[in-house]
Amino acid sequence: HAYLLSTLKNKDHLINSVKTIVIDEAHALEETASKTFGITFSCLKYYQYLSRLSTTDSNELVHRLYKFDEGIPNREKWWKKVDHLVKEIKYESEELFRLLRDFILSKQNELDKENIRQSITLSDKNTASQNWKVIQECANRLMHVNNTLFTGCEQYLNLIEDNKVSAFHRSIVTEFKMIIDQLKSMKNGLYEILFDKNDHYICWMETEAKGSFHTTMLYSEKVENADLIQNYLISGRNSIVLTSATMSIDSSFSFIKSSLGISENNNVIEKIYPVPNDFAQGMRVYIPSDLMGIKEITQEEYALQTSNTIRKIVTEINGRTLVLFTAFDLLKQTYDQLIQDLDSLNSSVLAQGVSPGGKQKLIKQFLQSKQTILLGTNTFWEGIDLPNEELDCLIIVRLPFTNPEKPMFIAKSNLLKKAGENSFSSLALPLAVFKFRQGYGRLIRNEKDQGSLFVLDNRIINTKYGSEFLKLIPKNKIK
Repeated sequence: HAYLLSTLKNKDHLINSVKTIVIDEAHALEETASKTFGITFSCLKYYQYLSRLSTTDSNELVHRLYKFDEGIPNREKWWKKVDHLVKEIKYESEELFRLLRDFILSKQNELDKENIRQSITLSDKNTASQNWKVIQECANRLMHVNNTLFTGCEQYLNLIEDNKVSAFHRSIVTEFKMIIDQLKSMKNGLYEILFDKNDHYICWMETEAKGSFHTTMLYSEKVENADLIQNYLISGRNSIVLTSATMSIDSSFSFIKSSLGISENNNVIEKIYPVPNDFAQGMRVYIPSDLMGIKEITQEEYALQTSNTIRKIVTEINGRTLVLFTAFDLLKQTYDQLIQDLDSLNSSVLAQGVSPGGKQKLIKQFLQSKQTILLGTNTFWEGIDLPNEELDCLIIVRLPFTNPEKPMFIAKSNLLKKAGENSFSSLALPLAVFKFRQGYGRLIRNEKDQGSLFVLDNRIINTKYGSEFLKLIPKNKIK
């Protein structure tokens, strides 16, 4: 989706001549559009680009180009100036990144400090302080030095364009230009995030509590992307097919159509293909009724309760078990509890973000042994296929509601409230139902699959909205 949308933004690209497009997993398109059409500024990436330029006393680009121009007085003088400007940009950017990180961490409360990544929305309330003015002053200095460098580089590149130089020299100049262009683009993005105020966009910053200032990321995303999707993707096509296992709620596509800006003017044909009656024959669903809710006990107690329940389940199931979490901090605490007594567990335990390796490596390790427990968060809720007895048990720890402190969620909720709509029923609940269906779809992939599903969140049976999740599961399968 990200590749498609970013490529469609280039109106001259060949892909824009394509008149028929099929989009799978279309429920994720709007969220991807937010990221693709938005701005992401990585402090680490910015620092890496600067390091590739480096200075005249290094072995990087500036030094190599300086060597080509050695002996030409004006050029030598120019590269000495570049050397000075790059050092100044490094100094000012590191100072800014430190200030940004300190600003994020200063706004966190005690409850947030356990989270690996800390975030803060750049709202009027958060940016009204003297500390924010200091940040903007520092950012202005960085912008000024950047602009001085870019003006000089433009003159140099125009000059070298007219000169006859070797192919090797030209290749280094090309790389130099590419990095200058990247730095210019990142500088513009940073300026937009820190200085431009626009009600249609939400800006926020994140950093790692225990990392360096290079872990800081800044974001700006459009709250509603329906107009951009309509403009770049839908407009001018003969036919677009959107397909997914999770696009309808109560046999209606109204939520997905609204988020993608699809109206009846688009000549919409809707079709829901029913699940075959025998599809979930091998599925058994268990909902423990004796577990405490997360608001009734501390998070440490909740993690202990979760790990004890997992122990009981895997002892009975005797097979591969995938455990889905909605938050990494609870996953980590549960993992720490589980590994304290692996002998009694009689299973190996893998955990996303804790065990070495990415998603695919963890799945590969998971499939190597029959007695394995894999703890996963967001990316494990969808996009993994474990059919034909590869997964014996799925445990959903909590109903997958979006974190209400997530900046984009807050922005969308506020827009709905201004329009007089209920943000829970119009946004939070549909998103959670979609994700729940994606999650439990990991267990039964075809009519021959068998497996047990455990939902450890008592809200599914103790709340009115719990029925929206229960509708997704065949009633005769629930115990």
